[in-house]
Amino acid sequence: MEACTICGGRNIQVMYRGPIRIGRFGNLSKDEKLVMKCGKCLAGFLPFEKGHAADYYESQEYRKEVDESADPADYFRLHDGEQAANLAITGTAIYRDRVVADIGCGGGSFLDSIKGYAKTAVAIEPSQTFRDSLAKRGYPTYAYAKDAARDHQGGMDVVTSFSVLEHVEDPLGFLKEMRALLAPGGKAFISTPNAADALLEAVPVEYPRFFFRKAHLWYFDAQSLRNLAELAGFTSVKIIPHHRFGLGNFLHWTRERAPKGHTGFEFITKQMDAAWKSGLEGSFRCDYIYAEMGN
Repeated sequence: MEACTICGGRNIQVMYRGPIRIGRFGNLSKDEKLVMKCGKCLAGFLPFEKGHAADYYESQEYRKEVDESADPADYFRLHDGEQAANLAITGTAIYRDRVVADIGCGGGSFLDSIKGYAKTAVAIEPSQTFRDSLAKRGYPTYAYAKDAARDHQGGMDVVTSFSVLEHVEDPLGFLKEMRALLAPGGKAFISTPNAADALLEAVPVEYPRFFFRKAHLWYFDAQSLRNLAELAGFTSVKIIPHHRFGLGNFLHWTRERAPKGHTGFEFITKQMDAAWKSGLEGSFRCDYIYAEMGN
């Protein structure tokens, strides 16, 4: 096994062996896959062919593997509702009269949610279809952060990237590019699925087959995400836990071995759900993690 591409560590171990998800729930790879873990920086990764990402993120194959289309209307339907959680983590004051960029912004649901706050909101997205839609709505657009750096290096007050890190080929380079865009005193926010999700332990056969997926090349928990951010040069790193689903989803997984989403059971009260989420977040066994990073 080659050295870890993040830290150069050579203590590479098997994190998971088995089928992985391709697109929607229940669609599994026909053969077993290996998900590896670096014993030094603790990042997990799905071995992949280097350089495959050049055109991958603009392809129909990628849209199929994430179980989404390139239609902006479909993107809004799927992702508009997620922005309340992102704003709950970051707050809104940080965007007021500031220059902001969102990397991997898709159709722009998050940018639309801060448009009334930001002085300038810049869209960075590899999909040409999404960029066309974003440009028509008045956003300066770029395919990648390195392209935006030609005009904005060192000039961004805030850079965000939600649910993108796990997809990129070079997560360390990705965070370095984010950091290069930031102005002195600027802040960067990222989010990613949590590789310490409690369901991986509670449902050890079916849930890993759902959690590990072809479109996700990298897997981070709180410590490995912190390690990555510090290797990228960020001197201030705060890991923020966030659990998206209620107790009903967990119970359905344990009983039916399938996701329930946001629907629940009649006996589950708001207080029970709140306690459940708080407990998972307090132990960092939640399903999602954010990092707030600064120089």
